[in-house]
Amino acid sequence: MSDIAGGQASAVAAAPDRRPAFIQVAEAAPAPPPAPLVYVSTDQNDRWFQHINELPATVHALGCHTLRDSALHRHGILFHGDTLITDESHLGNVSRDEARLMTAADRESTSAIALEQPALIFLAAGYRVYGHWLVDFIPRVRIARQALGGDFHDHVIPVPATTPGWAVTLLSQLCGVFEDQLFRYDPATHHITFSEASVPTYGHANYHFHPHVAAYWPTIPADRRQRRLCISRLNFEGKTDGVLKNFADRELFERLATNRGYELVYPETLSIREQIDLFGQASHVIGEYGSALHNTLFSPQDAAVGAIRCPNDVQLRIAALKGQKSVICTPEQDWVSEEGVQCYATSEETLDQFFTVMDQI
Repeated sequence: MSDIAGGQASAVAAAPDRRPAFIQVAEAAPAPPPAPLVYVSTDQNDRWFQHINELPATVHALGCHTLRDSALHRHGILFHGDTLITDESHLGNVSRDEARLMTAADRESTSAIALEQPALIFLAAGYRVYGHWLVDFIPRVRIARQALGGDFHDHVIPVPATTPGWAVTLLSQLCGVFEDQLFRYDPATHHITFSEASVPTYGHANYHFHPHVAAYWPTIPADRRQRRLCISRLNFEGKTDGVLKNFADRELFERLATNRGYELVYPETLSIREQIDLFGQASHVIGEYGSALHNTLFSPQDAAVGAIRCPNDVQLRIAALKGQKSVICTPEQDWVSEEGVQCYATSEETLDQFFTVMDQI
């Protein structure tokens, strides 16, 4: 197996003469410096979170690789011959794990669809999860569009038939992808072969974002920072392909939020354009950790973002990219139910402290 990263060609056939093997749009660069972080909890993990927040990273060059004679399996496992093509990312690691379990017979068990026109390959595991579109896939398509220029719309884009409608809307509204560019297929029954494929890099190295991708998100005027938003998971918990969660004190948390002047927001009831506009007006955004909180990519610089739980560092890296301030509230209790649901709870005293910090930051 082999990676493609940093502008270096992997062990694949030479690219077609008409397009370079790698079109670079930005040189390797240090990730943005860490954003301010306040940690609210009864334990002593604040030093650990500060350590994670302050870890430096250099992000590989951004650009688009050109490959030929490759094949796409399942939702985004790309092979050239027997070589797996991946990139520096969490989803690249997932692809590696999936590919290790695939035998040659597995790859031959589905019918081949041959595409003769150039294809744009950017999806992977997580293609049904909103947050992965914001932090992984949309930046990849923007990188490809910048690299390919006028050739971008000559590319067909394979997407699994189960790709959500909101994802297609994101592609249209944020990347200018035309509906007739999409090629829907069933990964359970078919794989796709390409005479030529363009494969953009991720916009981050394990979610340390390249500073160049900041330009892919809106710059919000200071006078629009006026709304305090509390994201509710009440109505869509269990209805997504993400990890199942249960915040035992959700009702208390949301009641305290409304008492403090926050608007309860139900993102699943809003169009993509409405979500972009709403989060663009936010001075404060709070919520349980999850994909909807990543909408702060549309929020202004200096916005204060508060999360209940912090199971990974993605939101911290978004704050660094956008110049936002972070508050993390870690629940006092955290367990997994017999059904595999991640459950957590915290006290009213700790939540009061969280809201006080949000008012002060």
